[in-house]
Formats: sequence, C-alpha cells, structure tokens
Amino acid sequence: MVILTEAMNDLKVFIVRFNNIYISKGATSVPPINLKIPDENDKKIAEQVGYNENLIFTISFNLRHKRLEWSLKKNEHNDGDMSFYVYIHGDHLADDEYREKYFSDTYDAIKFIKNQIVETYEKFQNL
Repeated sequence: MVILTEAMNDLKVFIVRFNNIYISKGATSVPPINLKIPDENDKKIAEQVGYNENLIFTISFNLRHKRLEWSLKKNEHNDGDMSFYVYIHGDHLADDEYREKYFSDTYDAIKFIKNQIVETYEKFQNL
C-alpha cells in the first residue's frame, strides 16, 4: 500500500503541474484536470448499487469539446491474484476512444495515465 500512496502523491503533483501550465497560459482559470478518489460514502454507495466497487480513482480532463476520464480499477481474480485496468471513458468521445487497458501493477497503470495526460496536453494546449 505504501507504493500506491507514493504513486498517488506523485500523480497529484503531476496533475497540479499540468493545471498550473494551463492556468499560467491563460487557457482557463479553473483546473481542467481533476483527481477523484472515492471516499467511504462513495464506496458504500458503489457496494449497494454494484457499480465501481473496485474503483481506486478517476482522473477527468475537461477540454472545451469533450471530457476524457481515466478510471483505475482493481481486478480481483478467483485465485487470489490481483491485476488492474484503466477504463477510458468520458463525454462526447468517439466510439474508438472508449477502451480498457490491463496492467499487472498500479505503477504501470499510473504511468500509462500520465502518458495519456501528456499526449492530451500536446494535442490540446489551449484546451
């Protein structure tokens, strides 16, 4: 769990850095990239409705014409092993933009999300 905590702290710093770039360029006054970690209430609701029970966090990237979201979820296997996947979704996306990518650990999953944020920034520097 310590590794995930360190990765999450690094991810938060990474997000703040990109938000500051957008704000300093005058592209927006509101941070376009947001990290949502489910709290205990969110987890209870997810368990009750049977949706997003294994959600670790979601990052949303709000652009003028669409919103991209990367949700990191754990995938518990019957043999006790665990893997992780990033579910890419959002609003106003083309059908081929929705997908899932699987990883054996959170480090690689978070690295993938960070690369996605960089690629999105490079395409949409003015949102």
